[in-house]
Amino acid sequence: ASRAGVQSLYLVASDLRRFGAAVLSQIVETPLLIIDDLDRLTGESDWDEAMFHLFNRQAAQHGSLLLSGRQQLRQIPVSLADLKSRLAACKSLSLMSLDDDDKIRVLQTKANSRGFELSPEVARYLIRRVSRHLPDLIETLCQIDRVLLATRRRLTVPLVRDFLQAAQAACRT
Repeated sequence: ASRAGVQSLYLVASDLRRFGAAVLSQIVETPLLIIDDLDRLTGESDWDEAMFHLFNRQAAQHGSLLLSGRQQLRQIPVSLADLKSRLAACKSLSLMSLDDDDKIRVLQTKANSRGFELSPEVARYLIRRVSRHLPDLIETLCQIDRVLLATRRRLTVPLVRDFLQAAQAACRT
């Protein structure tokens, strides 16, 4: 959104909870408002009412509202029927978890975009030795890319093994 010149505001439910439901009334006109983990805000009357009013303000200002949760919006427990109907009217998309083959394809695409090739063998080695959490894998791949640029070596399992061992040793010190 920022790259497209659209003003946006990204909020995380756990951060909002620290300030209480009244914080939602202080959100000013924003063309794109994003609330992550909505299901962690709803289900309590004060939060549901505040979210309902926020929903209406965004609509009145012709702003967009992007909501995420661990379940579909229609299934998120809410105590306010009007909020439930607003959520039910939203367009909803479901994202599926990636299996290891999907993660390998993502890593290979990322490597290609950075100008190097990631073989399936090296990718599988990474997935077995690094957290399976995709952002962690991508961050490790970016760090390996910096090593490749600095050393001008080819990407191989031994290079990755050495890198991971050095990174682990650095964490212990």
